[in-house]
Amino acid sequence: MEFSMIEVTYTQTPAPALIPMPDQGVEGHEGVEGDLPELNWDSLANRARSPSESNEALGGDKVTSTAKGTYIAAPTIEEVRSAHTDLQNILKPRRVTRKGYMDPEFNELFRFRLLSMKQFMWTYINPDSGLTGHWVAASLKAANNLERGPTHAKKVREWTQVFINDREDLPVNPYGAWSESVIDKHPEIAQELHAHLQSVGKYVKAMDLVDFMDAPEMRLCSGLKKRLDISTAQRWMQKLDYRWTYSELKGQYVDGHEREDVVKYRNEVFLPRWANVKARSWDWANGQPDPLPYERRVVLWFHDESTFYANDRRLAHWTHKEEKPKPYAKGEGASKMVVDLVSADFGWLRSPDGKEEARVLFKAGKNREGYFTADDILKQAKKAVDILKRYFPDQDHILIYDNASTHQKWADGSLSAWKMPKFTSKPESNWLIEVNAVDANGRQIYTPNGKILKTKIRMEDATFADGTKQPLYFPLGHEKAGLFKGMQVIMKE
Repeated sequence: MEFSMIEVTYTQTPAPALIPMPDQGVEGHEGVEGDLPELNWDSLANRARSPSESNEALGGDKVTSTAKGTYIAAPTIEEVRSAHTDLQNILKPRRVTRKGYMDPEFNELFRFRLLSMKQFMWTYINPDSGLTGHWVAASLKAANNLERGPTHAKKVREWTQVFINDREDLPVNPYGAWSESVIDKHPEIAQELHAHLQSVGKYVKAMDLVDFMDAPEMRLCSGLKKRLDISTAQRWMQKLDYRWTYSELKGQYVDGHEREDVVKYRNEVFLPRWANVKARSWDWANGQPDPLPYERRVVLWFHDESTFYANDRRLAHWTHKEEKPKPYAKGEGASKMVVDLVSADFGWLRSPDGKEEARVLFKAGKNREGYFTADDILKQAKKAVDILKRYFPDQDHILIYDNASTHQKWADGSLSAWKMPKFTSKPESNWLIEVNAVDANGRQIYTPNGKILKTKIRMEDATFADGTKQPLYFPLGHEKAGLFKGMQVIMKE
């Protein structure tokens, strides 16, 4: 397809364009000969109640008669500017309840016609277009920008004249409902499809529509002669407000990432320390030089825990637009936790022969193997360090854990000044540390109602500056033997 642009040259500042009345001559219009608007004059005349109203309906200010014919003045700049604003509001109507615009949901042909009119009017009123006030030339320029020819320019002029006269008279699709699908024409079928998809459950698919519409009663109702194509069913899913997603809609927990103390620690402690570590972790793959003989390279090992569920295999599915996000509940069927350490240089933490590994497979659940605790983390770390010392002794190694509470836990009975009472305990209420009770295998014990069983132990001893131990409980032989001393006594000591 070839496109051409007709250049219109004026020898002097042009007067407002004149539109020939029907059946009049066109001499003197060399640049646009034969390309004249074909307005529906009869329709416009029938709507008018008098000759003056008929002329006004055509969008002209007055009729001008010359030796070469009778013409109607083109719309003024102000008229077109006002129509342009109204058309903009039709194409992009503002939302009533919040900011932004709504989609008027026009079909493609109707939308293209309105956009053509909008671009034509903008060219006609825009001082920078070089065609301000030139009715025919502006329409040709707009059509050319839309990759259309003079015929389209003629139709755009016609539509625009009518719209300027009557804001409700728009160039609607003349072919009726040729672009409408079955569910557009038959809302009752759309309701049936909604009900069917809801009955399928969470993991609906386009093939459910294909099978449902293939039933004899649905064929009779819809008038379909053959089985629905899968691509058509996918478009119908879109029309029914379903969207294809690759994961469950999840809510987000806000847990203080931008809290003042967290930001201070990140900027003043963590990031500077991380920069020092990265300076010693040479990247062999990207060509960074080997360390000098007196330097030891640092290898970073990242720790993570992943839980896999029996029903995790289905994530991608159709999601209705009205479905609300919710916090993601871990657990669909039996689960298995995989805990491991990985390095960009060596991969998973293994011995060279692969017989020893730091990986831990764990069946979480109070009725299974319990839960992965800080003791399990510590046990895995000791095993990892043992592998690294024996098989990778030529590098320094750093194990990196995230900020989970399990990874921050202190040993049971660790010193904590803020927990200690000020005064010495009484015999009937000695102060002890409450911890989780464990069985002989180190697993947490649960009560019949599912809660973790608690027990109490002593706080560990402190240490003086010279390295000797400082018991926090009175020793045997003391009149208050076994009782917690209290911070007042501890500070005096």
